[in-house]
Amino acid sequence: MWIRRLLTASLLFNFAVTTVSAEWKVESVKDRMTDQKVSFAETRAKAEDAGVSARLLMVCDKGQRNFSLVLSSQFTRGRIGGEVRIDESGVSTPSIEVFADPSRAYIISAPRFDVPSSAKRLRVRLRPTGGSELFYDFDLTGIAAARRQIGCP
Repeated sequence: MWIRRLLTASLLFNFAVTTVSAEWKVESVKDRMTDQKVSFAETRAKAEDAGVSARLLMVCDKGQRNFSLVLSSQFTRGRIGGEVRIDESGVSTPSIEVFADPSRAYIISAPRFDVPSSAKRLRVRLRPTGGSELFYDFDLTGIAAARRQIGCP
């Protein structure tokens, strides 16, 4: 829940941006109320699908990584269908939820969805309600360095 607020209010914070590798960008925000620094990393999908671009966002919250997809188009709020595949592993179907920000889809599952430090590729297929299927392919090169930089090994 705080992730949404953090990113929605990001224009109100001071940013520090660094590049971990050619694939990942790490940003830090300082909450002006608590003075706490929060870092997150993002990488862009290799290509748009149906004119919609996507970014994979990784945030560390109390030692746990949370992943969300940020798209250039909006979704209907609620659960949407979709699958993910990391490297050559099997296809999994985590819960993908859209909350207050209709351009963001959170990847949620039990057990918790995570991407290993050694991962090289993430494929995501989304089936938004009332919309066309979308497919995104992410190059995860540099994810281990990004995880270390945001303080979430």
